[in-house]
Amino acid sequence: MLNIIQRRLEPFLEREMPVTRAGFRKGRGTRAQIANLRWLMEKAREYQEEFYLCFIDYNKALDCVDHEKFWFVLLEMGVSKHLIILMKNLYTNQQALVKTEYENTGWFNIEKGVRQGGILSPYLFNLYAEHIMRKTGIDEVAGGIKIGGRNINNLCYVDDTTIMAETADGLQYFLWMVKEESAAAGLKLNMKKTFVMTNGPIQEFHIDNDQVEIVEELIFLGSSINIDDNCSNDIKRRLLMGRKAMVSLDKLIRSKDVRLATKIRITKTMVFPVTTYGWER
Repeated sequence: MLNIIQRRLEPFLEREMPVTRAGFRKGRGTRAQIANLRWLMEKAREYQEEFYLCFIDYNKALDCVDHEKFWFVLLEMGVSKHLIILMKNLYTNQQALVKTEYENTGWFNIEKGVRQGGILSPYLFNLYAEHIMRKTGIDEVAGGIKIGGRNINNLCYVDDTTIMAETADGLQYFLWMVKEESAAAGLKLNMKKTFVMTNGPIQEFHIDNDQVEIVEELIFLGSSINIDDNCSNDIKRRLLMGRKAMVSLDKLIRSKDVRLATKIRITKTMVFPVTTYGWER
């Protein structure tokens, strides 16, 4: 049943999702978004333009999706009613209990969140998150970073949202809109893990009564991004991770009972991807 629903949702998602949203879409994974962000920063510097980026973190996003709002969102996004009914049946009357060391709790109803590990969950949350972005109207606003005549003001990967603008005021407005619409959808921004990166002159950044930390470097979808687009730190980090992966295989590599071809295959599978991740530029 889940596989059938997934196959029905995939073509719909490809039609409805903008090119700026990645995650569980063919050719649009984490590495594509890393390359996109690096390219945007590189072009902004090339044209000597200021850029203001905000890396938004949600507080337990996948666990806070309100089911009743969720079905309404899917309907608004254009998902067919019969698919919504099927998915609603999967989530209706869900119950759980918590096992402790001494005893189990009583059964309680699950009224929020998408199923952890469910094959439909990332697709459904993609729709939920895209609905929030559409409600903000950000895509229709002229602000953002203009590259090659095109205006780009957000890059999204499931619940990882990055918004961008050419001015601090523009970014502040975008962040305020995302915060308001996220709250309306039942999601709360984690301001302690939400960061701003900019080559502009600002020293502080606030939204409502919250101060957002300004950073010069952070980990974006598993890759180290810094304000100067200097990749040396990320290269060192990747080499260290590759070395650790190699050390973990030391016993197997030294074993005389394992064929050379098997050792090579395991190394290519476990070491090479860790070392070269994020370098498709």
